[in-house]
Amino acid sequence: LEDGHVLAMLLPSTAFTAVSVMVENLSSSGMDRITGEVETLRRSLRARLGCDQTNGTFALCFIDGLSYAEEAVSSAIHWGLDDIPLLGGSAGDDLKFETTRLISNGKVTSDSAIIVLISTEIPFHVFKTDNFV
Repeated sequence: LEDGHVLAMLLPSTAFTAVSVMVENLSSSGMDRITGEVETLRRSLRARLGCDQTNGTFALCFIDGLSYAEEAVSSAIHWGLDDIPLLGGSAGDDLKFETTRLISNGKVTSDSAIIVLISTEIPFHVFKTDNFV
């Protein structure tokens, strides 16, 4: 994304099943709480699909970059996902280091992360890029 932009994602329900959770208060959250949120999210996806399908499933994580917890939170999420691939990024504020916000289901917060589990029969491939030199 470019500076000063917002990311919005729309996935047609005919091809995608998605469940999400906003994890708040990252600075005071333990790894166990975050992993528990992921496990609850996995159960929610399983209930919507009617089976425990990890093939064709991936996770997205968007995290407040000013929480200074990206690595710990990503590790906790990854632990709860088992073999489900994790993709994501951090919300920033043009390097002002003042405030960032995430929005999910009409709720706006800071010091939070949004985790989305998405299942689809559409083939996909996860690849990695590094945007830092």
